[in-house]
Amino acid sequence: MINNKIQFLLIFIITASSSNAFGIDYFSLSGIKFKGGVRQGGVVVGEVSEEKLKKFFYKKMTIIFVKKEGRTFERKTQTVSLTDRIYSFDEIVGIDEVQLGVSLTRSLAIDADYKKQSYEVVAIPVKYKVEDIKMLNLRREEGDNDLYLKAMEKDGRQSLPAKAVSDVLSRRKYFSIFKDSDYPRFAISGSVLFFDKKPIFYNYYGFSPIINHDEVKSFLLKINGKMFFLGRFPLAVQEKGYMKKFESYYYLVSLEDGKVYLPVHLRGKQ
Repeated sequence: MINNKIQFLLIFIITASSSNAFGIDYFSLSGIKFKGGVRQGGVVVGEVSEEKLKKFFYKKMTIIFVKKEGRTFERKTQTVSLTDRIYSFDEIVGIDEVQLGVSLTRSLAIDADYKKQSYEVVAIPVKYKVEDIKMLNLRREEGDNDLYLKAMEKDGRQSLPAKAVSDVLSRRKYFSIFKDSDYPRFAISGSVLFFDKKPIFYNYYGFSPIINHDEVKSFLLKINGKMFFLGRFPLAVQEKGYMKKFESYYYLVSLEDGKVYLPVHLRGKQ
């Protein structure tokens, strides 16, 4: 273990949920900076104990990243191996306009042969069979708004909280659908994911980064035969009777049962 102070702006949040509750282990990526400017890739592990991290030592991972050339984005993958080296860093973060705080980030290093990419998405252990990865090119589809609002009225309460359905329908004049014409089974509004024209998942904090910024890419993944959405957005989770906010990371959402899976570093010590 080593400890260095570096000036990354990262916010570390803890949740008490166990990894077993989330089904699929996946990692946010980080850069490990050493003295002299040497930089190595790593995966963020948060407060997970070293004992529990041992199951990932030397395991192979599929890293999803995006390569940009001019205005063109291309989805790429690379298979890498993790090491057994865990690094902890004190990071100076801004609390508000006048206050600074210190946050702790722990990362498990990737093999030194890996060249860190500028636009990394997530790392997924190869034990999960990632059969397909589609990078979405979402565009507003005005003609579909009524169709998906009717789907909310008809099917919304079967899969979403009643209050969520009411909130969406009460703001129908602001409702917009975004789709990729190459993958018509999937659609997204400001706060709802749809699959096969049925509402699957509602996020209180919405999907603004995805629908408002072309450079924030999202994906459809087929893992072990099941369909998932992978996107970067701030997440709202019900925990012990209150709403908890997680900052923007890439989150994995099942398009079959609407469950959201947290990356490993947001699962606390479990």
